[in-house]
This record gives sequence, structure tokens and C-alpha cells, in this order.
Amino acid sequence: MTRNGPRRGHASVPAILFTAAVVAVMAVVWALWEGWRPEPLPPEERFVVDDPIVHIPKVGLVARVAMQDGEDVVRIVEALQRGGVTAVALQATMRAMPQAISRARAAFARRVLIGVAGVRTAQDVQEAVRAGAEFVLMTSVEAEAARA
Repeated sequence: MTRNGPRRGHASVPAILFTAAVVAVMAVVWALWEGWRPEPLPPEERFVVDDPIVHIPKVGLVARVAMQDGEDVVRIVEALQRGGVTAVALQATMRAMPQAISRARAAFARRVLIGVAGVRTAQDVQEAVRAGAEFVLMTSVEAEAARA
């Protein structure tokens, strides 16, 4: 403001730019000070998931697929991959599991992570890993199974 009224013309441009710069600096300082603090790690029970499709950071979308046998596994995994799924947890009987895992791993090597779901004991986990499972999804964790 001047004696004759508000500033007009080129003299008001520096004042507006200075005000905008001050607001921007204050926003950055606030974001760094208040907004970007690391969050505490979630408790372990939040890692146990019982949904058919889950997003896991650094892995992507994980789909859990229940099947009777390993015959359709390649077709199912191919459809899921086209839909953006990057990891598939197969759930089948322990007799059908090794065949399903080996077929899926052979068809989708290095493109889709193949794992298992629905295993409950340490023996089942070891058998799935021997069959080629790259990960195991468990809804309940026994101490022995976690060590396996």
C-alpha cells in the first residue's frame, strides 16, 4: 500500500513472488519436519493375510489360488499375470502340489513368483520348498513351520 492506494504494475510482482517463495519454503519445512517421519513397523500379526489378492510392497500383487489338481495351473497363472499379478500362491492337496509348482515354475520362470498357501505343518512347508515353492503364505504360523 502506498499513500495513493494499492501498488499497481511492476512494483507488485516482486512482492507476490516473495510471498509465494516464503509459502513454498514454509511448506517444505513443514513436510520435512512433520510429514515425512518414518512410521513404526506394523506388528507381526498384520503380516498374516487371508485375502485372495494382496499387495505386498516390493513384490506387487499376490494371488492365492485354490485348485483340485495341477492340470489348469499354467492357464490360471497366465491369466493372473496378464491381470498384473506378480506372485501366485497355489493351494492344493499335498499330492497335487509338487506337480502344480513344477508346471508353473517351468512356464513362468523369472516372470511370476510361484509359492504355496494353505500349508500348516513344518513337513508340508519343507515338501513345498523341495518342490520349488519360492514363498509360503500361512494363515497361522507354528514355530516349527516358521523355522522350516
